[in-house]
Amino acid sequence: VDLRKLALYTAGLAGAELKNVVNEACIIAAREESKTITQRHLQEGYDKMSMGIERKNNALSDEAKMKTAYHEAGHAVVSMMLENHMELHKVTIIPRGKSLGLTRFLPEEDKMYSMQREEIIDQITSTLGGRAAEMLFINTLTSGASHDIQVATLYARNMVTKYGMSKIGPVAYNANNENNGYGFNIFEMSEGNRKAIEDEVLSIIKSCEERARKILEENKDLVIRMTTALMELETIDAPHVYN
Repeated sequence: VDLRKLALYTAGLAGAELKNVVNEACIIAAREESKTITQRHLQEGYDKMSMGIERKNNALSDEAKMKTAYHEAGHAVVSMMLENHMELHKVTIIPRGKSLGLTRFLPEEDKMYSMQREEIIDQITSTLGGRAAEMLFINTLTSGASHDIQVATLYARNMVTKYGMSKIGPVAYNANNENNGYGFNIFEMSEGNRKAIEDEVLSIIKSCEERARKILEENKDLVIRMTTALMELETIDAPHVYN
């Protein structure tokens, strides 16, 4: 077991959550009659704890698998081409919990407490890579991108209203009746500021989506190869992807 990689993989978990990861890994290893607990067991234990159990019995049709494979390949390929994005860890189209597929990343260090603007922009771009792949390769949109859209919107909204990372400037605005943790409320938004914020959030998201689309257009062969591999193997890890 590579403990450093495991620590990065589980960054932010509390002690009790780490205990649950190890317990799940023990169960997985025992079911396989393995005499040791490996990195894979621990990673699968984390995935089960964070995303739910694999739904291998819920077989997808070939068409649904293809759409999911293009979606996840879109995330993966876009992330690989971004300078400030986390390293790709694995890609799968095995349904887990409510998700039909999953693209996992491994941070070089714990980024929970501070992220640069460039890193957040790259994160939004990668998050929208699945939707961009759907439009580019299957000429349609699916509801599978709904969570991605929520995540991208939250990143963009925080950039504008909390982090001062937009043309609106370094002013904190209250969108959800929250306070700033120091005992007083964040500034309420006027209608004019609300529209300016929504326009800026939309501008960031549209710009990142266009960036993701251009990356995929420039790397069509790689997306197709990754999609083909996912259709055959269902799960591919970083060594397979990069080699």
